[in-house]
Amino acid sequence: MTRFAAPPAPGLIWKKSPSDRGFALLIVLWTLGLLALLGTQLAGSARSQTRQAANLRANAVAQSAADGAAQEAVLHLLRQEWAADGSVHVLRIGAATVRVHVENLAGRINPNTTTPLVLQGLLGGLGLDPAHAASLAKAIVDWRTVSTLSLSGGTKLAQYQAAGMAYGPSNRAFEDTEEIGLVMAMTPQLLHRMKPYLSVYQEGDVTRAAAGAAGTQALDDARLAGGRDAMAAGVNGFTSPNLVALVIASAQVGTGAGSARFVRQMVVRLKAEPEADETPYQILTWETPTK
Repeated sequence: MTRFAAPPAPGLIWKKSPSDRGFALLIVLWTLGLLALLGTQLAGSARSQTRQAANLRANAVAQSAADGAAQEAVLHLLRQEWAADGSVHVLRIGAATVRVHVENLAGRINPNTTTPLVLQGLLGGLGLDPAHAASLAKAIVDWRTVSTLSLSGGTKLAQYQAAGMAYGPSNRAFEDTEEIGLVMAMTPQLLHRMKPYLSVYQEGDVTRAAAGAAGTQALDDARLAGGRDAMAAGVNGFTSPNLVALVIASAQVGTGAGSARFVRQMVVRLKAEPEADETPYQILTWETPTK
């Protein structure tokens, strides 16, 4: 007959075997390890979120500082405390240091109003041979001119089709200098070199006083493109009393980890004789440069 051990009587202590104690210890150690791992992950996540929050805050501070500095530049220009001569002004706004560059765009050529001779002179000053410069200058003027005929002969659309392009000139003014890149035979490299001398916001003729040392040679080449007839190389001799300025505000917050930089660029027109019911300035562009 098989005998079964009777359960312990009430009040007696049940003794665990060594294997039971080892298993319980394993459970405790595993639980502690899991809690430690979760704690490490939570701490790492908290540090990462803290860094992200700090970066977002630094970026917001930099952007606000750059925007504020750009607006402050307009105030200084209106009060004639600053001159739009290419100088750089350093401002301290909160935790940000802002460098503000102000340039008078009257020293640039407006591709919407200038003549082929001025553009030819500019292109020649940038290194193009006379034939290539003359051809490209006419193509630039063709793009903005309300006509189906080209200055070089034939129709504009036929020329673009012959060059393998699926479009033709817009027959309207350039909206910005980037649009010049669509002109037949224009290359990105050449447009990049032309941009410092161009502005679609410049009013009237180019003024040497505003050109600055960097642009003087190219503008002189453009002026001389008309040979002895200096007026032939000019726009129309008109110089606007308004000031059209390029303002670039570059804000820096901190250095190293957690630092931020933001650049605000705008073109503003300051009116020489505003009407009584209008603001004395007009912001023409408000953007963040891609480079």
